[in-house]
Amino acid sequence: SSAGKSSGPILTTLIANFMYCNEHTPPPVSYLVVDPKPELCRLSSCGDKWTRMLDPSAERGTSYGWDPYFGLSKHDPPDVITDRINVIVSVIVEDSNEDNAFFQDSARNMLSGALIYEFMVNGSTFIRSLRTILSEDLNSYIRRIKSDPRCPSQSKMLLSEFGKADDHSNATEDIKKSLKQRTAVFTRSDTEWFLDPESNYLMCDPTVLDEHISMFLSIKRADLETYAVLF
Repeated sequence: SSAGKSSGPILTTLIANFMYCNEHTPPPVSYLVVDPKPELCRLSSCGDKWTRMLDPSAERGTSYGWDPYFGLSKHDPPDVITDRINVIVSVIVEDSNEDNAFFQDSARNMLSGALIYEFMVNGSTFIRSLRTILSEDLNSYIRRIKSDPRCPSQSKMLLSEFGKADDHSNATEDIKKSLKQRTAVFTRSDTEWFLDPESNYLMCDPTVLDEHISMFLSIKRADLETYAVLF
């Protein structure tokens, strides 16, 4: 919500929640608030200790960022890593048309296989992996990682149909174009820091809600649906 008539009850609730908190006394409830302008945080909160503003359009270092891989380690069991990445990819590459089911499945498999490789082998963050994948010639890139002895079996399985030397179709490049369109908001030079813990020391994740800290998502309405897949 945003400030105005529709946000009146929300703002009243937030003000009541933060009214008596201070440096040592947390508010009774933590909230996840969509605050695109942002105004609700500024008008209601009692200070920075109990709130986290997440704004990808802000300058680096002035807003908290978000790591889609929060809590995940390259040393976790491969199945745990694979499941987490598959969930992220399944929402990015959603089923929008049954007639394109094969294309959608292929795009998911390719992106999941490449992200799993970049994370498990190189320890790359989500946004840096995505940047690498989308900047390469995909057939050559996939052949290279499939030939890497460190390549996880999960990646090899997902990428088994890609990167073949005798594949002269445009299918892989069509997938790349589609993925670039779906992830363009993440990879803009002015916003990619938001998803990169190596670029922004201020990072946030859902565990702060357990500590009575509220999160305010100051994401433009036009970008909200796209970013929502990562939260």
